[in-house]
Amino acid sequence: MFLSKQFLVLPLLFTTVASQYDDDSSICYDDCDFKFDLNFAPAKKGCFWLTKNKKKASKRKETYCAKSEIKSACEATCHPWCENDSTFQFKLANSSGADKNVKCAWISKNRKKSASRKEKYCVGAAFSDASVNQVYCREACGRCSPNQGAKPTPEESAVNVVFNLHTDNYPQETSWALVDDAAGTVIKSDGARYTGFGDAFEANTLHSEAFALKRCVYYTLTVYDSFGDGLSPSIPTTPGYFEVFVEGQRVMGSSDGVAFESSDSVSIYVCEPTPEEPTPEESAVNVVFNLQTDEYPEETSWALIEFLGENGDYTYIKSDGKGYPTYEGDKFEANTLYSEAFELKRCAIYVLMVFDNVFDGLSGIYTPGYFEVFVEGQRVMGSSDGVAFESSDSVSIYVCEPTPEEPTPEESAVNVVFNLQTDEYPEETSWALIEFLGENGDYTYIKSDGKGYPTYEGDKFEANTLYSEAFELKRCAIYVLMVFDNVFDGLSGIYTPGYFEVFVEGQRV
Repeated sequence: MFLSKQFLVLPLLFTTVASQYDDDSSICYDDCDFKFDLNFAPAKKGCFWLTKNKKKASKRKETYCAKSEIKSACEATCHPWCENDSTFQFKLANSSGADKNVKCAWISKNRKKSASRKEKYCVGAAFSDASVNQVYCREACGRCSPNQGAKPTPEESAVNVVFNLHTDNYPQETSWALVDDAAGTVIKSDGARYTGFGDAFEANTLHSEAFALKRCVYYTLTVYDSFGDGLSPSIPTTPGYFEVFVEGQRVMGSSDGVAFESSDSVSIYVCEPTPEEPTPEESAVNVVFNLQTDEYPEETSWALIEFLGENGDYTYIKSDGKGYPTYEGDKFEANTLYSEAFELKRCAIYVLMVFDNVFDGLSGIYTPGYFEVFVEGQRVMGSSDGVAFESSDSVSIYVCEPTPEEPTPEESAVNVVFNLQTDEYPEETSWALIEFLGENGDYTYIKSDGKGYPTYEGDKFEANTLYSEAFELKRCAIYVLMVFDNVFDGLSGIYTPGYFEVFVEGQRV
């Protein structure tokens, strides 16, 4: 009787929870017209940008969805309601899968079957828990508007094409057409060939057209000359030219765009997405400045400036200290470390200067100081070692290349494989992997095995057997893998020797 009550109560609870989502007003939508400012530059992006780059989506949502106006306008992207419950599972309704439980992602995993699966498991009357799935599988069931929340804006998804035509002295001979090859339709055309002499081009004039074309579609742009001398007329006059730029790169046909006789055609086809430009917070240059004062801190000051153009104009980003040249800021404490962190613009010129107004740098007398500048984690030096620089030292900072994308933990882990083939005396053998924790010699055991010295723990190995271990270790950490034999003859054995080997990132060490 107790079990039957449980069975009856659960569907009722699910139905009650699901009822608040039964009407369409519960569907999450993104506002397609909404644009928001990026944190570090006067640039605007739409909701789709938050998840356009899958590797950066989590960080972007964390940064921008915390703002109420963005969370409200980008509901389908930002709101946790619009995510599948990763712990929820439901049972398939068909007989072949009657005992199989699947997660929400199964609904949309197969694109060819996703529509029928949504119909059956999200709204189908034949599936008793469809309303339940709408609660726990909101993304997979389309409760977060797929035609708004996940749809790129035309500017982000289109292939951008620019066509320039500079006519020669005989513009009435020239015409052009852009054609969708598969459909056989003309997207746009101009010139006497298509419109008659009424709309013939002006002579020696530049005409420019811009198109936003669909990806994964073949187009052809053809330029015609009815006289058969292209845009370089046989009578020496002013030649013309044409050029086609696809995603900013010039694409050419069979000619140089000038000498093509009766016609020349340029094929246009782009299927892969446009590489995403880094946003300011992703592309900022990270700089750390450390200043350790000596026993005369009142002599020391520093300034970070940005040069604004070729005329030598500059502006102060930040400065401190009461010494020359600012005579502003707070006087530093003696023998104290000060640290500043900056996010600077790429492709901009900065100089960080440290001054000492009695011309002995930071060398002091008894307790010297120092300064150091790290750009993207690498130390950059001026003309001194950061200690003995007399009146001043300057470090130039200029970075234009984008920062390499940080690897995910799986990508950044150091993959290590350890193989141990025992000899006929496995009770003598043991091993340990340890990590050193600091300069004091402290360490911790990652893993160890075998009953031999030094652990006398773990299982005794079998004789003449191969054991293998795989580890994912942290980068920039110090590890030691040790193999021990307590009768001091290693793994040489007598009749059947053993061995051990360690591979780090596929290379034997």
